[in-house]
Amino acid sequence: MAEWELLLIDNASTVAVGTRFDLSWHPNGRHIVESELGISAARIRGMREAATDLILYVDDDNLLASDYLRRGLELARQHPEVGCWGGQLLPEFEEKPAAWTERWWSYLAIRPLSADLRTRNPREYDSIPPTAGAFIRRCVWERYLKVIQEDPRHLVLGLRGTKRISGQDTDIALCSFELGLETARFAELRLVHIMPRNRLEEGYLLRLVESISFSTVILEGLRGGKPPVTAARLTAYAREWMRGWRLPKRTRRFYHAELRGRRHGVHELTRLGSPAASAL
Repeated sequence: MAEWELLLIDNASTVAVGTRFDLSWHPNGRHIVESELGISAARIRGMREAATDLILYVDDDNLLASDYLRRGLELARQHPEVGCWGGQLLPEFEEKPAAWTERWWSYLAIRPLSADLRTRNPREYDSIPPTAGAFIRRCVWERYLKVIQEDPRHLVLGLRGTKRISGQDTDIALCSFELGLETARFAELRLVHIMPRNRLEEGYLLRLVESISFSTVILEGLRGGKPPVTAARLTAYAREWMRGWRLPKRTRRFYHAELRGRRHGVHELTRLGSPAASAL
């Protein structure tokens, strides 16, 4: 335990986490209260509080394999060229989900692996780890803190209460590429992601798909990309919307959710003043 610290971040809990969990067993364990609601605020606070050169993020619905920390530290030594890495995220379902939901499991951060994945390409999303269960080097998170200081618009990316806005994971990982480093997911790292039944309901998944489509447009816009024409141009958007009516009912609902997310993303880029939104 002398080799690592444990930071338990209470993110605007109604009942203080510090009153429920005793960390006195860990010589480098401490409670931190972050009053600003949102997973982005909590993770940024962790970056600013960490005394080490490596962070491992663990969310409250994650269960790490008993050797996760040890193996992750070994990988840090073996692969100095990797700036951010994670592993497999395997589900533990509260109840068996319907077969049709499997198409969307990756959106829920259910991401098994049969082999290691590594990349320097920001478009190879399968090789970019979700922040849950991710190891991040200090140079990478310090680069991210500089990015949000210089351009606070990036802070729109991140879950905040009931607002299902994601994308911070990828935004952090992209800082690895800016530093000439890789991202990776290693099959030997195994994390269980607890899945309550409501996350497999159609309504939840529709909102999630819309949110991720929205966040992807925002992230790419802030990083210098252009929104898809089908979202930025009203006539193209309407044409794609009508095309969706040819699809089976459930497929149509997800297709339309994705289109809505993209369209809302363009509107948000306009509000944020991104040049990408006015490029089309």
